[in-house]
Amino acid sequence: MKPPILVFSDTHFHNWKSHATIVDGVNSRLSDTLKACIQAFEIGKAHGCKLALFGGDMFHVRGTLKPSVMNQAVSLFLRYGSEMDILMVPGNHDMENFRYGDTAVDIFSVVEGCSVASTPFSFNVHGWSVGCLPYIHDSEEFKKEFKELAADKPDVFLVHQGIDNFKTEPGMPDLGVTAQWLKDNADGAWVLAGHYHAAQQNERVISIGAPLQQNFGEEEKTGCWVVYEDRAEHFPLAGPRFVTIEADDLKALKKQESEIKGNFVRVRTNKASLAEKLRERIEEVGGASATILVEHEFEKAHAESITITTPRKMLCEFVEKVEPYKKDGERLIALFDKISP
Repeated sequence: MKPPILVFSDTHFHNWKSHATIVDGVNSRLSDTLKACIQAFEIGKAHGCKLALFGGDMFHVRGTLKPSVMNQAVSLFLRYGSEMDILMVPGNHDMENFRYGDTAVDIFSVVEGCSVASTPFSFNVHGWSVGCLPYIHDSEEFKKEFKELAADKPDVFLVHQGIDNFKTEPGMPDLGVTAQWLKDNADGAWVLAGHYHAAQQNERVISIGAPLQQNFGEEEKTGCWVVYEDRAEHFPLAGPRFVTIEADDLKALKKQESEIKGNFVRVRTNKASLAEKLRERIEEVGGASATILVEHEFEKAHAESITITTPRKMLCEFVEKVEPYKKDGERLIALFDKISP
C-alpha cells in the first residue's frame, strides 16, 4: 500500500499592504500563510505522508520577489524538506515572464528533499508515479502536454491549470479544460490542480485551493488535502478569514461577533452615520481589520432623480439631497474645486 500524499497550493507569499501589519519584522499576512503551511505539513506527518505535492503560485508578485518573502518561504521548505520529499510545479505567478523563462520556484531545487518540474516531467517517489506539468497559458498546448505525460501512466498528475468546473466567479472565462476531459485522459489517475483558490472535488479531479482566503472574493473552502490511493480528505487550516456582514445597527453586529474575532471583516450598511461606530466595535471585539461599505446611500441618491448636468452641479445636488452628506457638503465641493481641472 502506498503512503498518503500531502497536497497544497497557491500560497501567494507576499508582503501584503491591505489588512496587514508588521509583527516581529514579518508581514502579518505572510506570517499567517506560513503558519497555515506549517499546519499542513504537520497534518501530513500525522497521517503518515512521506511525499508532499505543491501545485504552484508559491509567490504572488510576478517577476519581483523581495528577499524578505523568499527567505521565509525557503526556510519553511528547508524545515520540512528533510522530513518528507516535496515535488512542486511553477504557477503563472511564479513565472518571470508569465509564459516562459525562469521561475521563482527554481531556487527550491537546491533545497534538500525538494524537486521542481519547470518542464513536464514524471517522478517515481515512495511507490507513486507523479506526472508534473507546470503552468501552460495556452489550453490546447496544455492538453497536448497532458496527453504526452499520460503515456507514462502516472498515478497522479500535478498541474497548475484552471478547470472550467471549478471557476470561482461567474464571469471567469472558460479555458476549455474540464473535469470530464481530464478524467477521460488521465486513465483513472488522480488529477490535482492548482490555480483556482477554492478547494473542490469532482471524483478523482481536485482543485487544490489555497491554504487561506486572500481577499473578500474568496469566502470559500480553503486548506490542504491528504490523498490516498482510493480517496482524498480535505483539512481546513487555521488563520484569519475574510468575512462579510450586513449590519444597519450595532445589535445586528453583536449577533455576529463570533464571526468577527481574528478575521478581516467587511460590513455592508445603509447608514453612513454608523460607519465609525461599526469600525470601533469591530476593533473592540478583536477583528483583524474593518472595512465599512456604505453602499445603499448611492441607491437612495439615484432614487432622488439627481439631474446630470456638469459634474460640479451633480455633486452639489447630491450633497443637498442625501442626508448623511449634507454636513460635509461645503468641504466636498471645495475639495472638488481644488482637484478638478
